[in-house]
Amino acid sequence: MDSDTLHMLYTEHHRQNTARREKIHGITERTVGVLVIIGGWLLISDTPLSESLRWVLVFQVATLAVAACYSVYMNNRSYLRTAQVIQKLNTALRLYEPGAFVPNEPLYPPPSESFGAMGVLDGAVPHWVTILSISAVCILAAWLR
Repeated sequence: MDSDTLHMLYTEHHRQNTARREKIHGITERTVGVLVIIGGWLLISDTPLSESLRWVLVFQVATLAVAACYSVYMNNRSYLRTAQVIQKLNTALRLYEPGAFVPNEPLYPPPSESFGAMGVLDGAVPHWVTILSISAVCILAAWLR
């Protein structure tokens, strides 16, 4: 494979990973926004909730949380697969090789060789914790009203 093709692939995969990362953050931000609105309404509203409305709210919040967590998981899995390809491209472009671009040292430091080698859940867990924590507050607020 020639150098131009490697550079084109490198650029495209970095663009894809940036888009995936933005999508993961966007899913989390929008989900948290909706949950904060629901939780705020539940905490501020003086209107009593009927038993059926309470169950509907709990079901809706749980469904939203599960769907958002699944979407984060799928996008994170795709992000990690692309990151593994980027790591292979980095190796093919000799970015870890000492002396290839900078005398006596690699252009990228050795820890970056693990880029894309994280477990499939590593990047998703902080998003899940955020979504599930706020969902739990919403469900608790609905249940205690």
